[in-house]
Amino acid sequence: MDHPSHDNITESSSWEDLDPHEFLHHDNNNNDDENHDSDDDETTSWMQELKEHWKQHAFAVLVAIVATAAAHRYNISQPLSAVPTPSAAPTLHLYDDAHEHLHEYTRTANITFCDPWDTQDSSLKVMDFHLSKEYLPALHAHSAADLWQDVNYSRVLSVSELPSHPQMDCIEQQLTSSSLSYIKGFTYYYPDPSIETLYPDYDPTAEAKMSANGLETKPLKAAHLTFTGFGVKFFNLSPKPVLLFWDGREERKLVGEMAPFDSLGTATTPGQSFSVTPIYDADHAMARWVVTADDMTLYFEPMTDADIQQLSQQEQLLYYMQKLNQEFAKHYLIHARRPWLSQFPRPFPVHSMWETSYIHQKHVYRDEGRDYTLRVESVMPKVLTIPDFLSGSECDNLIQLALHEGMRASTVAAGSRRTMRDGATRSSDNTWLERGNATSLTDTIYRRAARLLRLDERLLQKPVDDEIPAHYHSIAESLQVVRYRAGEEYTAHHDFVYPSQQLWYQPTRFATLLLYLNDDFTGGHTVFPRAVTRDFHDGVRIRPQKGTAVLFYSMLPDGNMDDRSQHASEPVLSGEKFIANLWVWEPLIN
Repeated sequence: MDHPSHDNITESSSWEDLDPHEFLHHDNNNNDDENHDSDDDETTSWMQELKEHWKQHAFAVLVAIVATAAAHRYNISQPLSAVPTPSAAPTLHLYDDAHEHLHEYTRTANITFCDPWDTQDSSLKVMDFHLSKEYLPALHAHSAADLWQDVNYSRVLSVSELPSHPQMDCIEQQLTSSSLSYIKGFTYYYPDPSIETLYPDYDPTAEAKMSANGLETKPLKAAHLTFTGFGVKFFNLSPKPVLLFWDGREERKLVGEMAPFDSLGTATTPGQSFSVTPIYDADHAMARWVVTADDMTLYFEPMTDADIQQLSQQEQLLYYMQKLNQEFAKHYLIHARRPWLSQFPRPFPVHSMWETSYIHQKHVYRDEGRDYTLRVESVMPKVLTIPDFLSGSECDNLIQLALHEGMRASTVAAGSRRTMRDGATRSSDNTWLERGNATSLTDTIYRRAARLLRLDERLLQKPVDDEIPAHYHSIAESLQVVRYRAGEEYTAHHDFVYPSQQLWYQPTRFATLLLYLNDDFTGGHTVFPRAVTRDFHDGVRIRPQKGTAVLFYSMLPDGNMDDRSQHASEPVLSGEKFIANLWVWEPLIN
């Protein structure tokens, strides 16, 4: 099959040229999806179908959504008096052993079907989105998961009737006052900053030239990037698991297994071919795609309307949860000008980020009697360096600890079936070091890292006694020490992962702290090939310096994955390169 394109965008038009309001109006009054049409003049027919498949909780559908809209309100620094905020939902009480920072967590915290609220993050902008009424049961499921704190949706998917919620005014008003086939919601998105804001000291007159028309200034433009890679996410909208393959010219490689109604992602480049096959017959391709940067979310959707009707109630719910995500993604793409790689609904990150407003911006913080300086190397993606984060002796001792532990061949993730050694992508050796006791070097690094990230340092360790009653798991992985010999590299990749839609917390890697442990080698630069600058066509390249740390974020402030966070380790030309990686998860580790 041909690779799909975004609905309602013709071959001659680009989504960058579309007016958001024009697109949204057109999209929701002409629902052309071939398997599930829903026209405005068929509202009565839709109501009958909904009652047929969701008799057990049709009324609850109406009342559940506002719960998610009002469950999480943000304090505002500059209130808009003309915009009322949603009413507060009943206080949620999570499990007693949950992380303290998750006591008020709800997956639907950043969406509302009332009027939009103000957020404390001035970098975010409000956006509206439209959702077909046929997806109300999926919204209801997410609302129920919030009420039950259902971490893997096992309860939501096992009952015949979902709980209602006492606050339904906004959604009920929309349903009763309009004959449209959709409901309107609000959330916030993160817009890309302009290239001018990245260089606040730029003087356009410095490069101005005289002409017959007078002084002509040269506009500031982002350098054209030579790297064309990007992340692509595949969705399995069928009730059976499938295998996802990359189809090279001479060989095929397994990317991984996609569970029914779930997803899988990888990094790729334009023109690469992918296919899905049954589990039992890897030679039979049921669908093929040739990927482009305009189609970064691809759907395997083999079912007809009749097939959907034959699904169990649980399968239908999972199917419509993915369709809900797909419909939101269309609106996010138009507003944010980037694909939605997270899973809707997705709350904003609970961890804070260092401000990265412009290139070479600096922050200074004091820790244990000394000052540390963070310097912004890139705004898109968010990358900072911290010189002398580790001392020379700490670097040397960490290398010795890793060598004593034993270095093994590095692997790359390959979906849910296995991990594999792939020398074409990653050629290196590594080992893992636990945090250890309170006197160990690794414990010192974890504590220092927590203070750098402005996190409670106890969140980066497993509970050891009653001192941490509200903490049941570290949000940081073990420290990975990696050795690259001459000729070894790690090609461009992302650190974030794509969580299953059935995981309430939507856990993924939030930030990476990369530590350079030596610099007596040549080559081996860390590269962010998609970093936006005015000067460099190859992005941002960071030369390893012993003791320096590189901090970068894999997520955006609106909860989406940051596709630009793609990074690589260039080949070592001579000597051996040692680094350490510390990955911190949002909001917790899966």
